[in-house]
Amino acid sequence: MYTNIKNLLFDFGGVIASLDKQRAINRFKEIGLENIEDYLNEYRQSGIFLEYEEGKINASEFYDAFRKLAENDDISDSDIDSA
Repeated sequence: MYTNIKNLLFDFGGVIASLDKQRAINRFKEIGLENIEDYLNEYRQSGIFLEYEEGKINASEFYDAFRKLAENDDISDSDIDSA
C-alpha cells in the first residue's frame, strides 16, 4: 500500500461539488460589490478571491479587503460568507 502519502487534495468547487456561480455573483452584487465580474468569472478568480483561495490572506483579511472593494464598512462577515 502507499505508506508515503501524507496529503490528499480535493478540488471541491465545480469538480466534486456543483457550484451555482451566477447565484454567488448575484449575491455579491446584492451586498455591494457591483464589479464582481472583475474578480470572478467562469474559469478564474483574481485579486482578493484568488489570494484567499491560495491561502495568501486569511479570512479576516479577505473580509476587510472585500469591504474596501465594495466601499462599505457595514457589510458583515456573515453576509460575505453567504455570498
